[in-house]
This record gives sequence, structure tokens and C-alpha cells, in this order.
Amino acid sequence: MIVGVISDNSAKEYKREPIINEKHRYALVENSKYVDKIIRDPPLVITKDFMENNNIDVVVHSFSNTKDRNNQDDFFSYPKSIQAFKEINYCNEINTTYIIDRILKANNIIKN
Repeated sequence: MIVGVISDNSAKEYKREPIINEKHRYALVENSKYVDKIIRDPPLVITKDFMENNNIDVVVHSFSNTKDRNNQDDFFSYPKSIQAFKEINYCNEINTTYIIDRILKANNIIKN
């Protein structure tokens, strides 16, 4: 499995700054036994050249909601156009918003 991990700057282009910095995200993914290769800071817009140069057969992604899906539609237009895009369910049990909320509540920044 090949995993693309975007940089902090790329993430800030379309959403907030990541809670876990790119160096740590790269290390977390690289140390997963299921990952064969990591692509550091891949382009946000997945192109034919990018897929061919990295031998990518299918692009897999999840969206937190419809707004997220719509905001990122351009990112995946090429793989969708060749039926090489697979959307998977978003993990609602643990995600960045949940972690941020727990930190804020633990520090009495927001009320339970």
C-alpha cells in the first residue's frame, strides 16, 4: 500500500493547520506494517502523471461530510474519471475535531 501524507502547508491551503506536524505524521505512517511506501507531500490534485509515475491503481479517501467532499472534488477528478477512486467511510469515533474538543474541554476552554 502506498500512502500520501500531505505537508502542513498543503493542509493549511484548504483547512486548518494539522494538530500533529508533518514530521510526526510521516513517522506514524512509515511505521505502519501495512504501508509499503510513503509519498511525502503529494499534490492535492491527483493527476494522470502522478498516478502513472507512482504506479497507483486506485486512490482511496474518506470525507468527514458533504461539504468536505465538495471542497475536495477537484482533488480527485482524474481518478474518478477513470473509475480509479474509492471512497471509504470516515471514522467518526476518533478524528481531529474530536481530539481538539477533548483538549479544550479538559482545559476548561469550552464547557461540556
